[in-house]
Amino acid sequence: MTYYNEDCIAGCAAHYADNSVDVLFADPPFGLPYEGREPGFYRRKPELVLEGYEEVPPANYKHFTEQWLAQAFRVLRLDGLLIIMSGFNHLGEVLQSARQCGFHLLTDVVWKYQFGVYTRRKYVTSHIHVLFLTKLEYTTHYKLERYVICANQLLRTWGSVWNIPRIYAPGVRKNWTRLPDALVIRLLQLSIEHRSLLRQLWRRPPTVEPVVFVDLFLGSFVTVALA
Repeated sequence: MTYYNEDCIAGCAAHYADNSVDVLFADPPFGLPYEGREPGFYRRKPELVLEGYEEVPPANYKHFTEQWLAQAFRVLRLDGLLIIMSGFNHLGEVLQSARQCGFHLLTDVVWKYQFGVYTRRKYVTSHIHVLFLTKLEYTTHYKLERYVICANQLLRTWGSVWNIPRIYAPGVRKNWTRLPDALVIRLLQLSIEHRSLLRQLWRRPPTVEPVVFVDLFLGSFVTVALA
């Protein structure tokens, strides 16, 4: 297991070869006009929120998204899987940039949690979109179409809305964007099943080679701890 404390775009370009990654996971900044340490945000005390989180200015969000998605497309294998976490604020830009880079949306799952950002002028947001994308278009490739059928059978076990609680730890110093372990474990399981299904469909022999799983943004190291 290796990790790099670098800019995600420059680091990916420097350390990963073309077509070398099986599954790429991305939980990028959401392009929000705050960084989570402002007084009253989530009704948390600023001193209990870990420093180091960097937001992307909303005006630069599309350009930033296009840059890291171009790297994702370069390093992902032809039969690889890209998983993106996205809020609704810039969901349209994420999907548009992904299409421009050559990705195809395989399916979309909603992660529903128990509380969201308190708002006065709009609905409280208490969900995140989990996007599953591929480089191959399943509607034009019969083997990938069979994969979609198998993958949907797997996803049907959990449904398209995942009710997984956020971490609630009052009075504890923590990263405000940390994903819950249960969610990350489910995504890791799907990553392994994805690799297994595709090897069967392409009639490749069983392998003991590990799945090359890359977390492009890493954040609070949950994927490292649970992989």
